[in-house]
Amino acid sequence: MDFLLLPWKDILDLSHVNVTAAELVPDEGPQKRMYTVEHARVFKIPPGLSSLSEEIFSPKHSATCGLQLDVKKEYLLAGRSDDGVLRVISCGQIISDDPEDQSFGIVMEWKNVSAKLQQQIENFKC
Repeated sequence: MDFLLLPWKDILDLSHVNVTAAELVPDEGPQKRMYTVEHARVFKIPPGLSSLSEEIFSPKHSATCGLQLDVKKEYLLAGRSDDGVLRVISCGQIISDDPEDQSFGIVMEWKNVSAKLQQQIENFKC
């Protein structure tokens, strides 16, 4: 069984991504990670945008809801866009609610996205 942590209406972008690079970005506040991704499939895009940026930002540390993504892995990512800048946090992800699932409680690798969830995502209308 799959579980939405946020209501569908609160997810502004949803995409199957392949992470191609990761780096720490210096900032005046807490450090951030910038991930460069290829969007294999975009399921939901914020109003007013025609495409999603290939750069995604997340806090560095899990204590601040940061996501740790591995380069060369594929994920189902949900997030928000602020003026075209994509931001993802752990609290805004679609996760499995099955404790036996390897992705339980963490961002979902694409290989673990069930056919049922893929169908639900594809059929969802705002």
